[in-house]
Amino acid sequence: MDASIESLEAERKKISALLSSLHAERKTLSEALTDSELKKRIEGLNEEVNRMSKRVSTIEGGTELASKEEIQQASKNFDKYAKVWVDRKRKCMDAVEQIGEGMEKKTLVVMEEFGLETDEECGVKLNKKSKKVEKL
Repeated sequence: MDASIESLEAERKKISALLSSLHAERKTLSEALTDSELKKRIEGLNEEVNRMSKRVSTIEGGTELASKEEIQQASKNFDKYAKVWVDRKRKCMDAVEQIGEGMEKKTLVVMEEFGLETDEECGVKLNKKSKKVEKL
């Protein structure tokens, strides 16, 4: 009788281990994408690859994305707007400094009281050499 109990107990342990492994396998399979989901994902990735391949071939092909005239015009516009930006920033800071002198307070205190933010506080920097407005 003890032998049959032990053999049944051993069989129960084997079945329990098998059950655990089957649960783990079921969990893995249930978390995986279905065939239809995989097909949709593959189609989407193939479309993205095709789109990027076209873009690479355009860039590598030496195709002009912008004419020299367009580049020169954009450069002139940038210079014009950068000059206006710097001029307005200077005028604004001069006005804030004058208000601060009238209030007998430092410029930073006046800016804080009026809720003014500098370009640097907003994380923006004008780089005239590279002709870019950079995020800090």
